[in-house]
Amino acid sequence: MADKSKQAAALALARSARTETFADIASHDLREPLRGIAINAQFLREEPLSEAAQARVERMLTLTRRMEEMIDDLHTLSQLERVQATDDSVDSVAIIASIGEQLDGDVRVVGPLPHVRADRTSVTVLLKAVIQNGLLYNDAPQKLVEISFAREVDVDGRQVTNAFCVKDNGIGINELDREYIFRFFRRLPNSDTYGPGRGTGLAFSRKIVESHGGEMTFTSAQGDGTTFLFQLPLA
Repeated sequence: MADKSKQAAALALARSARTETFADIASHDLREPLRGIAINAQFLREEPLSEAAQARVERMLTLTRRMEEMIDDLHTLSQLERVQATDDSVDSVAIIASIGEQLDGDVRVVGPLPHVRADRTSVTVLLKAVIQNGLLYNDAPQKLVEISFAREVDVDGRQVTNAFCVKDNGIGINELDREYIFRFFRRLPNSDTYGPGRGTGLAFSRKIVESHGGEMTFTSAQGDGTTFLFQLPLA
């Protein structure tokens, strides 16, 4: 059993090293040609071009900025894969209060929430992404997100224990999109109606939960809101 544990740890370390190498390549080597394209586009912008040509130059600059942001996201993802539970006790209520002050909508804590034993920055990214998702994809006159904690909750006939529950009154999610919404750089077809985005928030969230040994899932009905459930180590 000890040998198997050592092998698993070695494999995990090897995967982490490969991911870190990829992240370094993405954040450095891929940026260099991208900056070259952006610089040349900037020079073209100063030339006496036709209106149509100027529009194409502006489009080039927009796309290079978007690619730069995607490279940043890839680097962030590689860092999240290496995050693990810590001995720090993090006050989830305080984090939620700070997030609520930054967002446009009603964010409420329902009942007591436990402190968690996790990386504070990662917990902040996780909670902000899920709360922001509930407020963004929302047509309700009064946008509402409620965060609670359940020792045991039924999810499609399966018992999930010690789960944070983030419930919104938004547009809901089709069951067919259960896995799609957690994929990196993927947004649902009607997402642009609800504002810009890169399709990374929920992907980051699930990666953070899994890196702390938990599970992330949701219950939803189209037009009737969504409840995301996830686990973090309790302090």
